[in-house]
Amino acid sequence: MELLPTATRELRLAARRSRTYSTRVGFNALAILVVFGLLSPSFAGVRSPAETGQFLFLALSAVAFFLSLISGAFMTADALSEEKREGTLGLLFLTDLRGHDVVLGKLVGKGLNPFYALISVLPLLALPMIIGGVTPGEFFRMSLVLLNTMFFSLTLALAASAISVASRRAWALTMFTLAALSGIPWMLVYLTGSSPFAIALTQFSPVFGWLTSMDSQYGSNESIFWSSLGFIHFLGWASLLAACAAAPRFWQDFAPNPRQAEWQRRWRIWLLGSDQHQI
Repeated sequence: MELLPTATRELRLAARRSRTYSTRVGFNALAILVVFGLLSPSFAGVRSPAETGQFLFLALSAVAFFLSLISGAFMTADALSEEKREGTLGLLFLTDLRGHDVVLGKLVGKGLNPFYALISVLPLLALPMIIGGVTPGEFFRMSLVLLNTMFFSLTLALAASAISVASRRAWALTMFTLAALSGIPWMLVYLTGSSPFAIALTQFSPVFGWLTSMDSQYGSNESIFWSSLGFIHFLGWASLLAACAAAPRFWQDFAPNPRQAEWQRRWRIWLLGSDQHQI
């Protein structure tokens, strides 16, 4: 049997979509725009080469980190739910395909495009090492953080897609989880006045790895950096396993019980307004 036939199918479909190429071009165009903007004489002339290199590395890594963090919401959040709406996911499970075959195929088919886009940006991220102010260790750690963050985002979105039918629900669930993991620990630090417990929670945020990959923070947080990186990686694999387990069980759209139907009705009224006012 062909290895990951779903991935082969997805890659063939992606090769015919203009979005496949526009994503890569747009990702690199944004990175190049940041580089040229920060290296322009009007900006670089007021800073030393080391300061320019550090600021360029910080800006490029921040843009790449943000795009890696939200990549799943736009690339894999609708991967399985779209198949459910079209009624084709059940047909896949009528064959000898298993849950992991479908999910891994979707991950490869949908995830290669943002992965290639990120890989193509890494040479630009290495440019500050030539300018000065950035060490190879910083570049290596930041590259690991970006790849790890993208893996987590893509697999988390797949897990959300596996239990959703509507694309908006999968997208919202993915974005809410990412925002909660990224923002709540730092919000607690602000609200509690930097309590030890709140500070300890920040290492479970994807943002922590990005911050502590810099040499200025890595020295005093070396062990915590690697534990945070490992935790986010673990969440990525846990999300992938959850998607593999849920995909064969949630491909049918079951009718909700009366209590669930009532809560869904109230939610639609709160979100969209009363049915009497809808056109």
